[in-house]
Amino acid sequence: MTTTITNSVVDAFTATASSRNDVRLRRRVLIVSLSGSSSIGDDGSSSNDDVTIKSSSSSLMSDTSFLSHVMLKVPSVDKSVSYWTGDDMGGKVTRSKGNGLANGEEELLSAFVEMGRSTSTRYSSCARYKDDTATSSNSPPPPPPAFSLELVTTNKATYSVGNIISYIGISKLLQFQNNLLGAIIANDGKEVQKKEEEQEQEEPNGIPIKSVASAPGDYIAQFTLRSKDLTATSDFYTTILGMDNKAQDDKLLCLRYNNNDKSSSSLGVPTTLVFENFVDDDNDDVVLEKGDCFDHIAIQTTSHVVDNLYKDVVSQQNNNVFMKPTLMFGMKVIGLLDPNGYKVVVAGKKQI
Repeated sequence: MTTTITNSVVDAFTATASSRNDVRLRRRVLIVSLSGSSSIGDDGSSSNDDVTIKSSSSSLMSDTSFLSHVMLKVPSVDKSVSYWTGDDMGGKVTRSKGNGLANGEEELLSAFVEMGRSTSTRYSSCARYKDDTATSSNSPPPPPPAFSLELVTTNKATYSVGNIISYIGISKLLQFQNNLLGAIIANDGKEVQKKEEEQEQEEPNGIPIKSVASAPGDYIAQFTLRSKDLTATSDFYTTILGMDNKAQDDKLLCLRYNNNDKSSSSLGVPTTLVFENFVDDDNDDVVLEKGDCFDHIAIQTTSHVVDNLYKDVVSQQNNNVFMKPTLMFGMKVIGLLDPNGYKVVVAGKKQI
């Protein structure tokens, strides 16, 4: 069911300047205390070994990286693709892989689905980027493609979505993609609400979908995970991975790369990675249930950055590495664990 995001979520994007200044200070000092072996166990518990790390990689990451996609495991890729590419969502499949015939019909094993942006751009979604070691050009590098959902089939009999995915936020502008003026002159939101009610449809895997307020940009405006430590999460993603802390309070943390804004003014706002505080003051036993759906967050950068990321940061806290730098799919890939135990895959491609 598509629901409307609450005011508290929208308010998080207008957090005080003090929290942003704190983040800037942390990034200038480039010292962060991370959980050396932080992870989520089967029972939702976590373990932490504090390690102090000096990082020189965040500036490289912030200048060359973008949030690429998330991998979600689902019982039926076909059903999920039908939902995301249906009339309500209007997404498109950019890559897919089938398994031939099953029960007389072809089934998808995996698919990348993106919803595009509410702004125009002269670049295609498969545009190439320059490596930071390549010769510079007078023309600016093309912007990254839109954020994608990588849907991969799983045949686990006891499949569960878990509760670590809070919601996927779809921009309200999606319903006005051919009539942006309508988003401005809508009658006190009544037309918007009516349109949302007409578009209500259950996501086939039980993933919560919300309609959220967003500036023009990626139609997948927010991908939101739950966390028990927003401060450690912010430190990891800003100091190590070079993301910007756009807003933070005691309930939400909003992170984003700004390379889209630098590449082209027509791109609008890229997808925001949001973490929602999952601490219940009245119940200390509340646990995060990983489930079988969410697999990892993927960030794309350059191969040079991946080398530096491992050399300058990750080599000092190996407990947070689940995959050392390796060549995969034509890219150099490294796998990290964030303070919540969530997998983050950083892939660097040598561009031509």
